[in-house]
Amino acid sequence: PQSFHGHRAQLPPDTQRLFEAAQPEVVFHLASPIMLGEDPTLLETMRSGIVDASTEVASACAEYGARLVHVGTCAEYGECEAPYKEQDICKPQDPYAILKLEASQAVLERSSKQPITVVRPFRTIGPGESRGVVAAACRAALSKQPFPMTDGRQIREWNHVESISTGIICAGAHPDAIGQTINIGGGERKSVKDVVQAIYQLAGTDPDHILTGDLQRRTHEVDHFWGDHSLSESLWGPITQPDLHDTLASCLQWLRKPSGGAV
Repeated sequence: PQSFHGHRAQLPPDTQRLFEAAQPEVVFHLASPIMLGEDPTLLETMRSGIVDASTEVASACAEYGARLVHVGTCAEYGECEAPYKEQDICKPQDPYAILKLEASQAVLERSSKQPITVVRPFRTIGPGESRGVVAAACRAALSKQPFPMTDGRQIREWNHVESISTGIICAGAHPDAIGQTINIGGGERKSVKDVVQAIYQLAGTDPDHILTGDLQRRTHEVDHFWGDHSLSESLWGPITQPDLHDTLASCLQWLRKPSGGAV
């Protein structure tokens, strides 16, 4: 059996210490502050934790001979037209997405000299999620509370966290993934409204508690947001996804547990 060792670190300053301790062969870099919003001051607030940390990790990978899978975000595409393709010219609309794109581009520039892959996971849900519309709707449904939301007509791609993890791991193992940016996902497409209604139905809560249209959409929020996953499928095939209703049921089940409900 494999052994696992945890190492607490703050990136970028602890990068070298972390690599000395772990001696990695493959690095999956997911660490990033996430502060959503339009405030331009967030560009400086998050820059060190996103851009500087990513370039430090890439440099350390080069020093230790480790392969790097840099985990970007589908938000880098911004206001592109769905389905989002890896070759699209990205149009990120908020500081988090702008900095994630800058980090992705910075590390990928090194791929001619070291083994680097950038992946862009699409909307990820599942047990353990504590933020986002699915987690919020699950908590409201379980507590029989009203749930104010937007019109909910936005179509999204919904992926189970284990399926996304599988895709990220595949990107760290496949030789032809090196030097590429690869979308990760392929889950079912449903409107936000349909997903919230399914959650209330699964929880046995009156759907009249769903207050559709009570909230305004975020600035720059697009109607259609899903990816073209033909590149990843050409490399390692489609990623198996559980039925969306089963995924939502597992989210509710996790939150029913004392540990889940406390998060």
